[in-house]
Formats: sequence, C-alpha cells, structure tokens
Amino acid sequence: MKKYFFLFFLTTTIAHTQNINYSPAYFGPNANPVPPFTDATIPVKTTFQLSANYFFGYGDQTGNANLTTEIPFITGRVSFKACWPIIERHQVTE
Repeated sequence: MKKYFFLFFLTTTIAHTQNINYSPAYFGPNANPVPPFTDATIPVKTTFQLSANYFFGYGDQTGNANLTTEIPFITGRVSFKACWPIIERHQVTE
C-alpha cells in the first residue's frame, strides 16, 4: 500500500510541475508575504488561525492557505508564533 501511495504522490507531483523563473520581475503578490502587524499583545491561551490569500490577475494566478499558531510560554511576556503555508497553488505565464 505504501508503494502505491508513493507512486501516486510522485506522479501527481511531476504532472503539476512548471518552469518557474525566480526573479523579482516574475514574483506575484503572494510570493513574499508580509507578516501581520499586531498590537504586540501576547494571548493568554494558545491560538490557531487558518487563513487564505488569493490573487487572480493577468499572467499570475496564486492562492494559498496558511495556518498560524501562537503559543505563550510566559503569560504576558514571551510567546512563540509560527506560520505554515499548508496549501499553495500558483500558475504563471511565460
């Protein structure tokens, strides 16, 4: 069963690959996301946030889903905040 899953994953990954130019002229609006500015408060409990960004313009169609979590270590003083893009989809034109 693991072999079939790996084969499925490998073929779908290869089937959806594109030639992408890594240069600032080709980057879309979601290529370098700016972290959200907050009021610098630390939550009392652990928080999770699921968000999505999309842009469908001429020559660039991007969309992604992000998971953000903030874990307070010392209430009101220290916290750890991390953001993960869980799904990314982009399409560019040459």
